[in-house]
Amino acid sequence: MSAELTSKIAEIIRKRKEIADEPKWEKERLDSLYAKISELEKRRQQFMRSPGNNTDLIEGLKDIDFPKLLFFIEQEQQVWENLWKRFSRDTLNIGVAGLARQGKSTFLQSLTGLISDDEIPSSDRMPCTSVQSNIYHIPDGETYALVYFYSESSFLNEVIAPYYQKLGFASPPKSLAEFRQPLPFQPANLPNPAETEALYKHLHDDYHAHIDKYSNLLQPQERVVKIAKNVIKKFVSQEYDAEGNPLNFNHLAVRKVEIFCSFPKVGVEKIGLIDTVGLGDTRLGDRERMIKALGQDTDFILFVRRPAAGGDLWGNRDTNLYDAAYQALKDRLLLEEWSFMILNDDGNNKQQSKDLENTRIDKGIRVYECVTANCIDSDEANSVLEKAIDYLVGNLVRLDRQYMSACKSRIKELQSQINAELEKARQALEQYGEEHGEYVKLHHQFMTDLYSKIDELRRKYRQEPAQSDPHFQRQVDIAIETCKKYPGIPSEDAINSRSDDQGIDGTYFWFIQEMRAQLLKNFHLIETGLRESLETKKFEIAEVLCQLGLRGITEEKGTAFLKVMAEQIPPNLSNLKLGFQFLSTFDILYKGFIQSIVWGHLSKLLPPDTKTPISTPPDAKSIQEHLKTRHQEAVDSCKQALNILALAPSEIGRSMVEEFSDHITRAEGVKQEWDIFLGTKRSQIWPQLRELEQRKRVQQEWMALVDEVMSINQKRGN
Repeated sequence: MSAELTSKIAEIIRKRKEIADEPKWEKERLDSLYAKISELEKRRQQFMRSPGNNTDLIEGLKDIDFPKLLFFIEQEQQVWENLWKRFSRDTLNIGVAGLARQGKSTFLQSLTGLISDDEIPSSDRMPCTSVQSNIYHIPDGETYALVYFYSESSFLNEVIAPYYQKLGFASPPKSLAEFRQPLPFQPANLPNPAETEALYKHLHDDYHAHIDKYSNLLQPQERVVKIAKNVIKKFVSQEYDAEGNPLNFNHLAVRKVEIFCSFPKVGVEKIGLIDTVGLGDTRLGDRERMIKALGQDTDFILFVRRPAAGGDLWGNRDTNLYDAAYQALKDRLLLEEWSFMILNDDGNNKQQSKDLENTRIDKGIRVYECVTANCIDSDEANSVLEKAIDYLVGNLVRLDRQYMSACKSRIKELQSQINAELEKARQALEQYGEEHGEYVKLHHQFMTDLYSKIDELRRKYRQEPAQSDPHFQRQVDIAIETCKKYPGIPSEDAINSRSDDQGIDGTYFWFIQEMRAQLLKNFHLIETGLRESLETKKFEIAEVLCQLGLRGITEEKGTAFLKVMAEQIPPNLSNLKLGFQFLSTFDILYKGFIQSIVWGHLSKLLPPDTKTPISTPPDAKSIQEHLKTRHQEAVDSCKQALNILALAPSEIGRSMVEEFSDHITRAEGVKQEWDIFLGTKRSQIWPQLRELEQRKRVQQEWMALVDEVMSINQKRGN
């Protein structure tokens, strides 16, 4: 191979790496799309299972086909990952594909110099290439290999599960211990009994019966192990005894092997050779593994076909192999643009080779060139390789551009499909959680009921007749009875005893002072009556407001409810805040009013001023009688005054209600304040809005996710 050709190969690889970031970026974008659409699909399923959603919503959600998008995206993820690997490689890779016993392994031995069966085993008997081998050149040193092992889970999912599915068994095993259990019986009455029996035999005789011979190679995580040249065969091929029974099982745990050796042909340092699994056996997964190898690791395919000396035709197995290879890049790049067919001339089949070449196109097997060569002859094998390399050097840049262009066109189609489904997703939840209209109705009804109920209270209290407040009157009666029951009149002995010390005038004076102080104590609880009267009205107002829906703000009642309202109404809603503050603290404004009236009456009959003459009686008995008289007169005076005052609480309560009502219903701008306050507390006041608000949040999250997917979908690479 010329130095110029070698230089051109290096230049192609260099230019490829320059554009490798674009497919990498596209793969990452597709990963993001897949994750976000998966989240949308998860939420779509949740919506559809929710019993509270209406039929229109469910039907709209059913029309969204996210699973289809995820399937297409998954396909494109693999395509762009393959592109990224393709452009990032340090070699141009040529794959060798063929049916079993066609000379594929022999051809590779001739190219690599690995002429024994220890590294690339060949056989004229049963299929022996069981594992994909990627073969790369190293300039010097001993041949070695890297073995890529399945993990326990990937082995069960990728290798064993397809057998269970194909044979119609129940759920595949989840662990090696489970797989060790007896297999289900071979199914009967399936459409293809011979194929079924062969599949079952593979599963049972290879994988199941001999699991203990390879299970130690299956670890919790996938791993790569370096091995020496002399043991490569144990990990890539199957061996058989004279009766055709398998002898080696290590390869069952191997995903692929990379072999590094020194190619005998000068100038192929940047060429990699991909030995695909030979097709022709009934082992499940071989076809898929070959397609994957050609799609991910290969830039060019060399098909190997050895015509039978006694006469040969292109058969179904040939067309099936070709169709399988076509699936590697599908319609992104026509297979005839990146493949040669090698007709393996063993010296006894020249005419048969010509016959196959002449009838190839009639069978739909289209490759760029069909060449005849003896695969066991290293010169002829290398001549074919040089021809393939020469084609790659002249055409690979064009093919890469064509491949990339086809991939971009498919991405544009996918973007359109995604946009269409996203639009359905947006429309499906457009009205979901729409609560503003409902709030407007509820707010209007609240304000109508508020003004109606408040005016009703005002009319009720205005129409009440002028009469003593029962709460206040009850406390007055209790105070008067207490005064009478415990008058505090001293005995004659007590009067005489004190007179000896303070004199008769002093004694009389101080007994009057003590009597007044005692009486004042008895009237302290009258304020409770006023408070009870006011509390009754406050409780009634609070109940009206709670029934309108404000109970949702707090569980407190009466004045406590009013206090919470006063605290929760923000300062900028001045009318509402003033109204509730005024009402919740109203009793404090009248504290001491009653005592001032009682004091006024008592101080006239029981004067506190030491300079006021009081006409002291002449003896203890007279003092006692006068004290009784003063006590009675004082109590009667207070009773008369308080009975008159008992009319006041009704008027006080009425004025309290009137002022509160003015603040919350008639003050300038108070309707707007109610609108603001109700808007901030809507979900607490109206339970039906809580679900709508929750739906609104769900809708917003859905729409945000749709927008995010839309944004990712519209991104373009550099």
